[in-house]
Amino acid sequence: MQTCREKRKKHQDASVNFSEFSKKVSERWKTMSAKEKGKFEDIAKADKAHDKLPCENKAAKLKEKYKNNIAAYSVKGKPDAVKKGVVKAEKSKKKKEEEDEEEDDEDEEDDDEE
Repeated sequence: MQTCREKRKKHQDASVNFSEFSKKVSERWKTMSAKEKGKFEDIAKADKAHDKLPCENKAAKLKEKYKNNIAAYSVKGKPDAVKKGVVKAEKSKKKKEEEDEEEDDEDEEDDDEE
């Protein structure tokens, strides 16, 4: 690819069909010696290492943040949002029980009328 970029700089006005381009690149790669390929493989390794570095740094930061959050959670206990959710769930259960009791009372009244 690197040699293709160099040639492209020389012939900027030429239009390129991708299928033809890939065939030519493939043919050139097959005919290259190991020494010539080594140059490009070294460039590819350097690019790969360069691209991998930001991802590793970000992953390390996220891991550290996660550990801090876990430590804070274990010290504090449940966060407020979770506590509120539990309270709301308990309230809704009570309301549901009250509604069920009211329905039962209504059913009993209907039975008494008959």
